[in-house]
Amino acid sequence: MGFTVRRQSGKLLIRPSKAALGRIRERLRTEMRALRGANAAAVLVRLNPIIRGWAAYFRTVVSSEVFSALATGRQPEQGRPRLTVDPPGTT
Repeated sequence: MGFTVRRQSGKLLIRPSKAALGRIRERLRTEMRALRGANAAAVLVRLNPIIRGWAAYFRTVVSSEVFSALATGRQPEQGRPRLTVDPPGTT
């Protein structure tokens, strides 16, 4: 069904599975490639029902981190962005 169920610190956590995240990312990627060159209104008309339906399905579980990760385009497992510093003398 697309959910991961686990118990952490005595609480039952139900989240969207990694496979479900991969499927929605792939579907959005495919739609965006198909809409390349289209105007913004056409993109919104095609993507809004997909995103709204996915969000409605997973709304009842612990998914706020997943929603924000989809909105920003980062993987939810990555955590904080890392600051990379070049060693002295390399630039």
